[in-house]
Amino acid sequence: MQSPATGLFSYSTRLEDGTPVNDFDSSISRRYTINVLAGLQRAPRATLGPLNVATEIDRFLDQHLDVLDNIGDRGLLLFVLANDAREHDSLRHTLLTAAATPEALRRADLQELCWLLIGLVRQAELQSDDEAAKAATAVFTLIEREYMNRDTLLPYHSLSRVRRRFVSFGGITYFLMALSEYTRLTGDAYAETLFREATRVILEFQGARGEWAWFYDADRAQIIDWYAIYTVHQAAMAPLFLLPAVDANIAGASEAIKRGYQWIFGGNELGTTMIRTDPFLTFRSIHRRGPLTRGRRYARGVASLIPTVAGRRAPCRLLTVNPECRSYEIGWLIYSWADRSDFSEFRNLEVADASSTTGVT
Repeated sequence: MQSPATGLFSYSTRLEDGTPVNDFDSSISRRYTINVLAGLQRAPRATLGPLNVATEIDRFLDQHLDVLDNIGDRGLLLFVLANDAREHDSLRHTLLTAAATPEALRRADLQELCWLLIGLVRQAELQSDDEAAKAATAVFTLIEREYMNRDTLLPYHSLSRVRRRFVSFGGITYFLMALSEYTRLTGDAYAETLFREATRVILEFQGARGEWAWFYDADRAQIIDWYAIYTVHQAAMAPLFLLPAVDANIAGASEAIKRGYQWIFGGNELGTTMIRTDPFLTFRSIHRRGPLTRGRRYARGVASLIPTVAGRRAPCRLLTVNPECRSYEIGWLIYSWADRSDFSEFRNLEVADASSTTGVT
């Protein structure tokens, strides 16, 4: 999935006659590459072959840092650098400045703030950086006060009037991951309680087959659109907060993880396996037939304000598999699972139905 010329990982990958074909024609490839580097850092060196992660980080800094202007992307990059025991004074300075500028932070969405927070947390934790710890507290405080419904404990997507209350599962994931990271750094009792209680709220939303819906209303505490249901949410991103929840002995977290990955093994509404091993690939999602546009999905979000529409499931005849894979999905998959010794059923890909046409054995 990597471009030899730029070092970037693909925006999208599809199989053509069993061979992966990559698309690098998107600026989002830079964001995805940071995700992948975060995962590869946790992979055992013996599995990386000739790939040198430190060298790839150097190449990314040299070729792409100057055009990386998103505060969330920069926060995630700080996370990667801290994990590699690296200092980067200019990146650190810009993020500390941003964290001290509330009006700038309020222009960011939830995901961007949470990536900034986890970057500052790792910088503070691994570099003994008191200034980063104070900045992390400032960002946490802003999220807790302005980006969360205190009644439902669901986060807001942004402070935009139109989109604020409509939050994706991805946003929820990074919100809970950030709470977990911040709690570990500070030992803050309130942050720990918030992580535990918000996780319990989210666990109630998991579907009967283990699926995680895509779109939620933070004010009404309900699912407003199930689709697309993403493989990365099931297997890689939900574990970003559920595995820490397992370690914190939160009831139901372990079962939720198992049900989530069993969905990709064929326990979904289409009965199809969403992962293959030769070559290794995960299929992106099960979605409604028709164009894959955010506009259509947001329109359904608005329509969900009608009580009889919210959270309506689609019949199987209207659903299909999106066969593409995006590199960040594999990045988070590695990050979540590389250092775990539990859940052997998933780590060893012990799939019951080995005859699936999608190729899992």
